Amino acid sequence: YFKDLLPRQLLETIEITGEGDNTINIVKKAIKLKEEREANILLPNFDEVWAVYDKDDFPTERFHEAIRLASQNNVNSGHSNQSFELWYVLHFQFLQNALHRSDYIKILSKNLGFKYQKNDINVVKYLFDNCNVTQAIKWAEQLEELHIDNSEAISCPSTKVYKLVQKLLEYTEHDS
Repeated sequence: YFKDLLPRQLLETIEITGEGDNTINIVKKAIKLKEEREANILLPNFDEVWAVYDKDDFPTERFHEAIRLASQNNVNSGHSNQSFELWYVLHFQFLQNALHRSDYIKILSKNLGFKYQKNDINVVKYLFDNCNVTQAIKWAEQLEELHIDNSEAISCPSTKVYKLVQKLLEYTEHDS
């Protein structure tokens, strides 16, 4: 749904690769795609590369290693602790309690009025049509401020997905 808001010429420059994998492997895949693009003289380099992943129940060391690896390789990290769904929940409410990712699913299903399913285009459509993306971004920034002195792995809940959304919104005509 989000890609339908972006100009066609911009879409031709965006490559999206979905991976259901652990944190470090997702970052390594992003680095590999970036390096492959840089090695291909027929295509321009990517302006930005993003790795979007969750802390889930991965060990602290692996989560921090993924963030460090992304930073060292000029890959933007759109990580969430505990899960990506926190970003969606922030469209409905400010949430500063550390909850398990299964609780986010319950909150989303209740607020959406239909059962939340991962990768359901109707979720993003609902959020854009019925919620305030600007407010969700502000709440994500507030969470970031609350955890300013904490490591990423104990900064729960938190999400950096809003930073990617901010970048993409610059190219849309959507009234957030």
